[in-house]
Amino acid sequence: MSLQTKNFADLLTFSRASTGTYFDNTGTLQTAAVNAPRFDYDPVSKAALGLLIEESRTNLLTYSEQFDNAAWGETHSSVTANVASAPDGNVTADKLVEDTAAASHAINYASGILLNSGTNYTVSVFLKAAGRNWAFLDSYDGSLDHYAYFDLSAGVVGNVGASTTATIENCGSGWYKCSISFTSANTTTTAFAFQVFTATANGLNNYTGDGASGIYMWGAQLEAGAFATSYIPTTSAAVTRAADVCTRTLGTEWNPSAGTFVVKYTSPNYANIPSVLNFDGAWTNGLNVQGPPGNAGWWNGTNNIPTTNTIAAGLERREAFAYTNNSRAICLNGGSVASDSSAPFNSSPTAMRLGDNPTGTQCINGHIKSLVYYPTRLSDADLQSLTA
Repeated sequence: MSLQTKNFADLLTFSRASTGTYFDNTGTLQTAAVNAPRFDYDPVSKAALGLLIEESRTNLLTYSEQFDNAAWGETHSSVTANVASAPDGNVTADKLVEDTAAASHAINYASGILLNSGTNYTVSVFLKAAGRNWAFLDSYDGSLDHYAYFDLSAGVVGNVGASTTATIENCGSGWYKCSISFTSANTTTTAFAFQVFTATANGLNNYTGDGASGIYMWGAQLEAGAFATSYIPTTSAAVTRAADVCTRTLGTEWNPSAGTFVVKYTSPNYANIPSVLNFDGAWTNGLNVQGPPGNAGWWNGTNNIPTTNTIAAGLERREAFAYTNNSRAICLNGGSVASDSSAPFNSSPTAMRLGDNPTGTQCINGHIKSLVYYPTRLSDADLQSLTA
């Protein structure tokens, strides 16, 4: 039998009820149309990352690229609009320019957004050095400040405030996506505020400016969630990116008696127990990441088969799951094979969902690089070699 070449749409059904952004193979940020899959690339190495699957998120900040808009205000600084190429290749990046005062030089956003107490939030912005190599982000949740310093030359995070986590992502051409995440402590009616400061060193944002130096800015975002997702552009109102939904109807290729799945993917957060493969939308059939600490497991509604080894968030995970009529086995990144015959896999599903469960509560928020199905139960040694 000869091999057949098929398109993505021949194998999988994909939908997303909105546009969505991703990096293409040139490292340029692009916008995918409604219902178009996003095949994402590393903006620096240009390596293929895989199919991007994200939950729905909303950018609560308005005028995310227009820092000269009245929604943003300056303190001992000014904004020069549209003076540099942004991550999307258009000359729409603005420059935050310090004045000559001995003070803190910043731009601030204060629109009356009220954060919910106990909810996780992440604020992010694309930044690039323009005379100043350090930036300071400060987010006030209505009760507490959450902040971090970022080195825009070395691409590392500096000092980080209490109850705050910070990340910096190299987006190429000198651009970095800087983000701070926190759990809101707001118990008042005081609104959220966000400030971006220029800085001369780690921990130093109060200094005498030269009237010319600063940083480039583009693509600010505030979203409810413990980590940043792909950029959602806004103008006069908040914008929601819909969830990515990818499914496969199981046909004659499916062997109900025995089979093996091998999937490679990445996810920024394994504490939310993301669902990598889900069958018929039932909890009784799910290949999930058990976290923390981030091992893998197959849940069949009665019991789970956890793997013994763990993988840190953000690293590539290679998982193999094999089944027969009376057994299940799972292997993570070439580790020991865990198996169970007391509660076998329900081998008669009609559909498979990739990267999430149907309720949208266990999304991987990352990339599926590859998925292979064998209509036979491979040996334990094969499971280890295929995921090593």
